[in-house]
Amino acid sequence: MSLKNLIKKLLKKHKRFKKFLIALSGGVDSIVLLNQFFLYKKKKNIQIRAIYIDHNLTNISKTQKKHCKKICKNYKIYFFSISIILKNIKKYGLEASARLARYDVFKKFLKKKEILVTAHHLNDQCETFFLALKRKSGITGLSSMKILIPFFHTFLMRPFLQYLKKDILKIALKNKLSWIEDETNQNIKYERNFIRHKILPIFQNKWSYFLKNCYISIKILEKERKILLMLLQKKLKKYLDINKNLNLNLFSQLKSNFQNSLLRLWILEKKHKNIPFFLIQNIQEKFLKNYNLLQKKIIYKNFLIYNKKNILIFTKKNICVKNIILLWKKPYKKILLPYDLGGLYISYNQKYSFFPYPSKNTVINIRFIINGKFYVSGNNKKKTIQDIWQDYKIPIELRHNIPLIFYNQNLIGGIGVFYCPYDQKKIKKKISFIWSTSTIKKKNNNKNYHIQSISYNP
Repeated sequence: MSLKNLIKKLLKKHKRFKKFLIALSGGVDSIVLLNQFFLYKKKKNIQIRAIYIDHNLTNISKTQKKHCKKICKNYKIYFFSISIILKNIKKYGLEASARLARYDVFKKFLKKKEILVTAHHLNDQCETFFLALKRKSGITGLSSMKILIPFFHTFLMRPFLQYLKKDILKIALKNKLSWIEDETNQNIKYERNFIRHKILPIFQNKWSYFLKNCYISIKILEKERKILLMLLQKKLKKYLDINKNLNLNLFSQLKSNFQNSLLRLWILEKKHKNIPFFLIQNIQEKFLKNYNLLQKKIIYKNFLIYNKKNILIFTKKNICVKNIILLWKKPYKKILLPYDLGGLYISYNQKYSFFPYPSKNTVINIRFIINGKFYVSGNNKKKTIQDIWQDYKIPIELRHNIPLIFYNQNLIGGIGVFYCPYDQKKIKKKISFIWSTSTIKKKNNNKNYHIQSISYNP
């Protein structure tokens, strides 16, 4: 299939996509990508914008920006450029820092329902595969890039992913397109360039079909990954409680390799990516070999993993929530908690319901730090919240993370820990509050770059 027909087929498959942001670099790949979308736009009603991100790392970046601007002006396509200065290069390395910064910029400037489009091709895909091998990746990493994936509030599309670099170059020469080569692409001190110029040519010279077979293997791995994920998700549900915490009594009976895969999936579903192998091993060593020891905990970055009554909990570390009161004005909808603590929603499943149904004029509110003494179900004596946490053996690091439910000014309970007594004869209907820690991440202000300048060319 030609590149022209590919764009047509891909956009026909996803008819709801009408707005596109093309990531331009000035190189041949992105220039051909812009050209193909421009040709398609002549026949179909779609909106295109183009963005150039200047990392200020090369001497030709300003020339590349001018070139992109000129082409967009000829095509009558909205163009804008962002000039950034990278930070945290020592921490992540140059390539990773540049990639993280680009994606942060894309997230910031993508419009609603606008699809980000990049010019990654088959050669890039195979390079990513080799990099994954070098990093000891499993089936997820080896299945490499996808043509269409969710990206922030929208999607990221890579239309050229099954086409070789030489195919793109042919289109550029045929259509008499002009582009600017980035000299850093020749520098083999960068991992990807080393694979591109030193490793892959050896395989291609020996087997001319190697890159295409590499792509086929990646597709097979992706299919198998999806099947494996589906089976693991089904299996994992058997070991989770209503709050999606792990039951160690049952889980500890599994074989070590099975535990490893399910633990990785469990943490991924908590919205934490890039899980190091040593963390999984540490969890198995601390919690599963002697799972009945209650006081063990692991602190990893901003997360805390601990055992409470043979239930393994993965949560954020203690944060400052003093004086926070959340009014739950629409209890029929999920409410997001501050500091990425997750969200709450109401369940009407009577089997797990402990809280009284709120009356018509009741204002449900959520707090984290409270004063005073309260009755707790199962105890006839009033206690402070500190004493209650101690009775339930809640680690100090977690006590300010647990949402406390109030009806007006009356404490009703602490989610997943306790509930306050009430006259059950007067309450005909009961509910439960479900605390889900898997929610959309809020904006992170600890960026890997800062914007130096922005220029527009409507």
